[in-house]
Amino acid sequence: MNTCAKINLFLKVVGKRQDGYHDLENIFLPIMDWNDTVIVRKQDKPGIEIHCNHPDVPRDQSNLCAKATSEFCLKAGIPTAHNILIEKRIPIAAGLGGGSSDAAATLLQLNALHGHPLDDSALHGIASAIGADVPFFLNPRPALGTGIGTDLKPLKLAAKLHLILAAPGFPITAKWAFKHCKIQHTGTALEDIVKQMESTDPAAIAKLAQNDLEHAILAKFPLLALIRNAFLNLGANCAHVSGSGPTIYAIVPPELQERISAEIQTQFQSLTTLSVHSSTINPTT
Repeated sequence: MNTCAKINLFLKVVGKRQDGYHDLENIFLPIMDWNDTVIVRKQDKPGIEIHCNHPDVPRDQSNLCAKATSEFCLKAGIPTAHNILIEKRIPIAAGLGGGSSDAAATLLQLNALHGHPLDDSALHGIASAIGADVPFFLNPRPALGTGIGTDLKPLKLAAKLHLILAAPGFPITAKWAFKHCKIQHTGTALEDIVKQMESTDPAAIAKLAQNDLEHAILAKFPLLALIRNAFLNLGANCAHVSGSGPTIYAIVPPELQERISAEIQTQFQSLTTLSVHSSTINPTT
């Protein structure tokens, strides 16, 4: 099964909870062109075996796919005896949700493999316990995530967005990003960007995009600020950190997409870049 990545078009940290998590207003957009492949199989011997082409992906119980398998088998009342193959293409700890996407794919395959013993609500419950982004990837469509990000509501995206994603190749953990986040009491109101998403004007949507996590991230990592400024100087409508970073996404005019992508790659040769069109952001259009 091929997974997908995501960007956060809008991420507002509303407040810190007593359990240590943060309440969010979070707009997810799926990125279908950046994906991993996850294959789950039964095996004769008990336990969970993880195989991956990327050396930095953990093979133990800290892997989200292993957590998903353990929780699924416990909930479904079946033995834990599975082999999971992960082919990574989504950068790790890049703010793109690759690990969460792989975990969701694992849950969906396990349910199919064992005759669908769990309904959608049960799968959502397991996904929420594994990680805040995992439920989104069970059915990746433009969506609003509230609470810690797990309470999901589908959103309409009418505009044809053109994006460029730039991944610098080093990780930033979500734990670090949230620890250093300063809650902002200004910026776009959620209802304004949700309403604007129903219009067909990408530039108007871009003006309302924001990420409360990016202020600390851009200050800590000057390279990311340079990339963001380069996007804006080349004519991008906006450029923001996705999630906890370090990936920068830019909404760009379609006629400039090829030129901006080439220029960014020339200026920052270590980047991995991806140009994205609206049909792969919103598969229902």
